Amino acid sequence: MKYHTTKTGDRIALCDLETDHLKNIIKLMVRKSSDGLIIRSGGGGPDCSDMWYDEETLFGKAALDNMGYEHYVKEYESRAEEDK
Repeated sequence: MKYHTTKTGDRIALCDLETDHLKNIIKLMVRKSSDGLIIRSGGGGPDCSDMWYDEETLFGKAALDNMGYEHYVKEYESRAEEDK
């Protein structure tokens, strides 16, 4: 089962999202994929000189793949099939 994480950190199963909310999430993902999705990562060891930080901006399909876009679209399309 796939989950959506809200900006407050709550996890909701994709199947439990309202259809309009699901549709808006998909629109947001498409917009983010064209604007650029910033991926930040970092870490470190026991010494402060071991700390590192990296930042990468993803666009298009790479950004959509990173956000799990296909799972949201699949859920949305399955609902459209049920409505027919």
